[in-house]
Amino acid sequence: MRDRTVNNEWVETTLAKMTLEEKAGQMLVVGFWQLPNEQESILKRMKASQLGGFFHFTLHHKELVSIVEKAQAGAKIPMFVCSDYEAGAGAYLREGTSFPRPMARGYRGTPETEKKIGKTIGMEAKAAGVNYTLSPVVDVNTNPMCPDVNIRAYGDDAEVVSRLSAAYIRGVQEQRVIATAKHFPGNGSTHMDQHISPAIIDMSRAEIEKINLRPFREAMAAG
Repeated sequence: MRDRTVNNEWVETTLAKMTLEEKAGQMLVVGFWQLPNEQESILKRMKASQLGGFFHFTLHHKELVSIVEKAQAGAKIPMFVCSDYEAGAGAYLREGTSFPRPMARGYRGTPETEKKIGKTIGMEAKAAGVNYTLSPVVDVNTNPMCPDVNIRAYGDDAEVVSRLSAAYIRGVQEQRVIATAKHFPGNGSTHMDQHISPAIIDMSRAEIEKINLRPFREAMAAG
């Protein structure tokens, strides 16, 4: 069972001492493409802005561990360190394990296997100082032409997506790493890439309730 204890006294005391600028910095998680080449400059910016966290792109394990240790040492408040591990830590960590995309796992996978995958990802993340994975994708890919979700989803069946993503979350969290149910209900039904265009979801409220909201609700129920 996960430890749900929250140190409210520490939270309130820390918050009361923070400046407005520090509070603003804590709201930001920033991605740095140029981390290996401009490490010292970026670490100074992280410390000056008191960032809430950072997203890492492709790095070697030793590089990431070194950066995380220095970033955490310079932070007044422990930082979130995250990346996109939906297909394994190997997507952004050169020595990490890569798994098939979620759609392949959705076709032949089981909750037991998906929990093991989540556990492996959590272990490799934790070993590199990463405490937060932006996964799993719980969008239901009802539009096969959706350019953003597509093979990143477990499939077009809400029951399969719900079952497998909840198991993945349990595996990740067993390693005391934070999981993320993403992106948003209906995302797998869009015709555009939401990185560059606002989403238009051409579905009824009833359809969204029945199909798209189910995996998010079951992810919440899984903790």
